[in-house]
Amino acid sequence: MREPICKDTGVPRDAAETDALGIDAYVAGILESADDAAVPGERGRRVANDHRVWVATASFAGSTGGGYRAAAGGSGVWAPDGSLVRQAGAEPGAIVVATLT
Repeated sequence: MREPICKDTGVPRDAAETDALGIDAYVAGILESADDAAVPGERGRRVANDHRVWVATASFAGSTGGGYRAAAGGSGVWAPDGSLVRQAGAEPGAIVVATLT
């Protein structure tokens, strides 16, 4: 399984260029503020739907101490059809586990 790490889930061109490599999964470490907690899910669904690949995000939760008083959390996994497989909460230490088949 080829799983390149993405550059920015908010840039559709990055997902398209990454997908052109022949990937099976799009994997990203992300950081959004708690005010933008819906953004990671919206982007995860979009990338999965647009490119028919698994999407997994590791989303920072809690305070970063560097400008984010409260980060969104919500790490998740989306199936190639865009459906949510698993999603963590916003609390620090929350994790999700999924088997990509």
